[in-house]
Amino acid sequence: MCSLVGETFQRFCAASSDHYVSFLKKLPAEELVRHSSAIFSLLKWSTRDSKAPAEDLKKAVSSFLLATSQNGVEVLRAFRKERGKIVDKDMVCSGCIWSLDVLITKFFYMRPVQAVHCLCNLELTGDSLLRAVHSVGVCPELASSLISFHSRGVKPTFKQLWDSTSDADAARRLLIRMARCGQADSVADWEALRDEVLELTESIYSELIHPDEAIDIVTREMLSDSRIPHDKHVLQLFLTLDKKAPKRTERGRLSLEKSAEVLIGKSEEMMQEASGPGDPVLMQSRSLAEAAREIAPKAAAQQLKLLETVDLAHELGSTMLPVSIKFAEPYAFLEEIVKLNGNYKQGKKCAKLAVLLGVDTPVATAL
Repeated sequence: MCSLVGETFQRFCAASSDHYVSFLKKLPAEELVRHSSAIFSLLKWSTRDSKAPAEDLKKAVSSFLLATSQNGVEVLRAFRKERGKIVDKDMVCSGCIWSLDVLITKFFYMRPVQAVHCLCNLELTGDSLLRAVHSVGVCPELASSLISFHSRGVKPTFKQLWDSTSDADAARRLLIRMARCGQADSVADWEALRDEVLELTESIYSELIHPDEAIDIVTREMLSDSRIPHDKHVLQLFLTLDKKAPKRTERGRLSLEKSAEVLIGKSEEMMQEASGPGDPVLMQSRSLAEAAREIAPKAAAQQLKLLETVDLAHELGSTMLPVSIKFAEPYAFLEEIVKLNGNYKQGKKCAKLAVLLGVDTPVATAL
């Protein structure tokens, strides 16, 4: 050890445990594992004359473990095996979210229910992280959640996962990523993905995300999938399309009010995403608005009227984006269309466009 420190024996004996850790963390993990017993003895020796040697030893060990656990848990497992009473499960679950200065005062005084996962300081993701989590043998519900996320192509760090269990926005972001990367190619795949997201939500996000929101997230992504038809038989697997349906909906299906909100909202979103005339997204937008006719007649009629306006304007030669047409000033837009390519000769179509835009008949006639 004196060779490692590279200083006098007297200075070495007077150094703090943190001083030793600053050198030890530079060693390869396999060396730290092989000499874990000696390292533990060194840390114990360094706290021998303190006022609270037991507590200071715990602090020294935690500092050492945090410094050596960036890329794996081999050292952590070795110390748990070496001194189970010191590196117990509470300790394994504590250090990572605390910076070292906060950790020094709080690490060993937290109640178990408040403890957080020591694996948070790992920079690993994917299979390497899964192996590390299983090898430590703590937090089984989060280990299971990691498997679910990984199976759907989402590979967060352990800290990202842990943070999401106390932050609704972080939880929402992970669930959206799961819905978007979920590798669903068929209706059955989307049903399975919905059920998995719902189960995950109820497992680790029950106090943050309502089950309806989890279903909403998957349903909106499913409606964006051009491979999935928007016919009633498919939609009713996720949505309630019958006004006479009981208020208490089946598991995995949104309520009547929420279904209307999703259909109209997604129709509007798709229309605004359309790049111009002939974009297939416009047909998808229309099919969703039509599906909402029974459960949201006014909103559906308004959306279908806007889509009809877009179609007619494009038919008359407009190249404006649908979203631009939606927010265009009606009188100025109608005048522009009438002047375009001799459209003034197509009186019936221009008159129909005027009605759709809500332009008064006398003004439309003058144009």
